[in-house]
Order: sequence, then C-alpha cells, then structure tokens
Amino acid sequence: MLKSVNRLRQHKDFKEMGKKGKNVYSPLFNLRYLIVLENDTKFAIVISKKISKKAVVRNRIKRQIREIVRLEIKNNTFKDNLNIVIYTKRLIIDKKYSEIEKELKYLFKKARILK
Repeated sequence: MLKSVNRLRQHKDFKEMGKKGKNVYSPLFNLRYLIVLENDTKFAIVISKKISKKAVVRNRIKRQIREIVRLEIKNNTFKDNLNIVIYTKRLIIDKKYSEIEKELKYLFKKARILK
C-alpha cells in the first residue's frame, strides 16, 4: 500500500494533469506525468472497467502496480515534485508480475522521471 503522502487523489490534480501533463506510452501502460511545486511525488493508478468487468482482476493488477511503485519509492529512485498517473491497457490482464514490473520500469526510464 502506498503511503497517503504518495497518493494523488484530488480532482483538480487530475484535471491539471489532463491539460498540462506529458504522456509516455508502452504496450501495457499510458503514463502521464507533470512537474509540480509540491515536494512529494504522487501517484494514481487508473484501471477502467473496459480492462475487465471483474473487480477482482482490476484490484489484483492495481495491487501489483502499487507494490512496484512502493518499492521504487522506498529505493528513492523517483525525482521529486512529480504527479504521475498510470493508465493500464487491456493487454495487462494476461501478464505476470515480473512482466508488469519490467514494462513499468522501462516506462519510468523512457519518461526520464528517475534520478
């Protein structure tokens, strides 16, 4: 579970992200990030019902992504002052944790949001 300091929750932050955020794409994810004035890096994970109608499947994917992000935060690898939203794509359903982790780390490097 991510600490509440690292969770992106407010509607205004999502709206700002939609207007000013930069996008990076991969086969499994769309990543949108924005440099902000706050000191903490905050994350949100969005999994649509289009991915799977079953909440169990969506929650499992969300837990896996949160764990990958939590470990990266613990290792202090992210730059400061970022808001990041991770959108998933339909191909993620059949993937294992190791494949999701590899793809997400690749996306972080591609976006240049790591220290």
